[in-house]
Amino acid sequence: MKSIGIYVPKPEYLSGWFDSGIIQRLTKSNKVYLYGPEYVIQELTKTHKPNSLINFNFITIYLSKPSLFTESYKFISKVTSRFNNPTLKFQIYLQAFGEVNWIPKPFKYGRFIFAIVKNLKHYISFIFIYNLGLLIFIRPIGHVCNAASRFLYLKKRYKIPDGIRLDLNYYILLSGKHEKQIFDLIKSLNSLNLKTILSIQNWDNLTSKSIILALPWRILVMGTSCVDLGSKTQNLSREILIPASLPRFNPYKSFNNSAPVSKRTTFTVLYLGTSVPHNEINLLNALVSKLENENFGKKIEVIFKPHPYRRPRYFEEQYSNKYLVKKGKVEAFPPIKSEHIQLIENSDLVISAPTSMLIESMMMGKKTLLDLTNDGVHRTTAYTSFNRFIHFSALNSIENLVKCFTVEQMFQYVKFEILNSKGGFVRYNLDNLIENSLPDYTDYILNIINN
Repeated sequence: MKSIGIYVPKPEYLSGWFDSGIIQRLTKSNKVYLYGPEYVIQELTKTHKPNSLINFNFITIYLSKPSLFTESYKFISKVTSRFNNPTLKFQIYLQAFGEVNWIPKPFKYGRFIFAIVKNLKHYISFIFIYNLGLLIFIRPIGHVCNAASRFLYLKKRYKIPDGIRLDLNYYILLSGKHEKQIFDLIKSLNSLNLKTILSIQNWDNLTSKSIILALPWRILVMGTSCVDLGSKTQNLSREILIPASLPRFNPYKSFNNSAPVSKRTTFTVLYLGTSVPHNEINLLNALVSKLENENFGKKIEVIFKPHPYRRPRYFEEQYSNKYLVKKGKVEAFPPIKSEHIQLIENSDLVISAPTSMLIESMMMGKKTLLDLTNDGVHRTTAYTSFNRFIHFSALNSIENLVKCFTVEQMFQYVKFEILNSKGGFVRYNLDNLIENSLPDYTDYILNIINN
């Protein structure tokens, strides 16, 4: 029996590990210690009832705030890494000027003035925050500072929090965004020759969210494309990058796609929204208006499922009463709910902006259209996001995934499906996008610790 420590920095990560049975399977043959801040442990005991598990302990710990060395190294390394990673370059531009285009389309003087003011306010704020730090953007200065900050960061000692046992076989640390303290902890555990495993909770973690400040023993990523991009953009050895899917995709791996197609009289179109600003309501309003002008001889139902972490939009229209809106609780990592899976399953056609919900639809074998329209207002609209965020490049190799660049093009595809669709399972080749050879995320962890 192996002993495993799992550090959970935020309660939203608990869902993928408990709702999908990963912790339950690990504790059957291993001793598991779950570490986290008090509010994480409280959420765990409130919603997941871990007391029923054998070989399981949960322990409250607190990581120290990131040191000045950590903060400096993270900022400098992100700036200098922009030359190898166009996503980081784009994100820095967004940070400097915001998410609204200089000249929003269609052109209106009021919008134009608003956009100019918005961009300038962002830029002034950016300069005020970083002031002399902007010298890092000069390439030679940036590289010298990056080397110096890395040296100081690696020399800095970090105290391992009280409560963490140092006699365990493996330490799994969950990361979904910018948890800088995790790398301080990895660095300290590495100094004791302990085996650390960084479990990535996102599709784009290595390309748009985290710079790997301290190198763990292994990194679990979503698929082969993430290995390729992680190796290229962060100079990571491919040997430490292990394709393993994502915890929250566990339910979709076992989805029964052989179930008979129901013969319903209503054709249901489901639109899955994105988190970044993209005026998808404008798109839906235009699409529904076009559908209403057609006589299909059957009832058409359109459902809009906004992203659970939907950021504010500008110049967006109001919801129409001609489609159903399925709003949920605002959560960065929503719980794995049967209602969401059922919503996709009951749809005849799924339209999705570039988001991980797109993968859920394809894993379930639903006919799926990829929204790549441009709203003319935001820098992060579906079209620009697809081209600027490099992790989306893996979608180009999926043959059956239909891309829609205009409302008219989307309408024609939807119309075709309404008139010709026979339902059934659509097979997508997702081999490069997401690792799917084993039935459970737990299997990849067990492979590592047992071999």
